[in-house]
Amino acid sequence: MKYLYLLLASYWLAGCGNKKAEIVEEIKKTKSLLLDAEMQRSKLNSASTKLAAYHSTLEASRKYKSRQMEMDAQTFKEGYEVAVQSLKDVSPTILKDQNKLDSIALTYEVKTWGLQHKLDSLELELKKY
Repeated sequence: MKYLYLLLASYWLAGCGNKKAEIVEEIKKTKSLLLDAEMQRSKLNSASTKLAAYHSTLEASRKYKSRQMEMDAQTFKEGYEVAVQSLKDVSPTILKDQNKLDSIALTYEVKTWGLQHKLDSLELELKKY
């Protein structure tokens, strides 16, 4: 009978695990995902802003036939191309449309909100222990 109690006690203790360590690992993983999502969102926003500046400056240079605006448009285009190089996993058709870039950036923003909420709840749960 002693062995049965010993077996049950060891099974019960092994089943408890270290909840605090599990929560800490989950927090680390969530922080990593949150950082990745925020970086991707900022890259998309940057590319979208530079693309909009390029198109508007190019359109204005055509309308007013200004050489200076054409040079500014080229500068914005170079900045946009640099921003696009950091977005290797986004398809080229999306990269040429500002609205699509904005919508994908918005999905990443929603993802960061969800991850931030999860992180907050995990930190509150960690305070229990």
